[in-house]
Amino acid sequence: MTMFGPFRVRLARFSIVFWFDNLVMASLSSPVDLSLESVDHSSGGGRRAYRDVSREVPLHHLNIWVQLHDIRSVFKTKQVVRDAGNYIGSFIKFDKNNFNGVWRDYLRVRVRLNIEKPLKHIMKLQQIGGDWFWINF
Repeated sequence: MTMFGPFRVRLARFSIVFWFDNLVMASLSSPVDLSLESVDHSSGGGRRAYRDVSREVPLHHLNIWVQLHDIRSVFKTKQVVRDAGNYIGSFIKFDKNNFNGVWRDYLRVRVRLNIEKPLKHIMKLQQIGGDWFWINF
């Protein structure tokens, strides 16, 4: 078995041809089994195997890390990061290095995005009895 990105391909024959100095051509012939595997996060992390072409596999959500910029120091809390993650999409987790003393200009949050909806890039916050400011992502 050979892994190529998200595809697991079992090949009957594999050949490599070296051309010139830095050029390589790989010939993948006679695929015996071609399948796409992904992790099903909704059912406890079990693996699912799709026997379809990758263009036919439905893709509606994407889990990504998002950087939160321009947060004032009094708002650098776990609750604000969680609320910002839920505003962007669905909060999954925050980076464990956000609050361990490493000074950064941004905080990181992992969110699940619905790719069929427009992306949000700004969130408006207000200090209690104070002025408004924006968090950029």
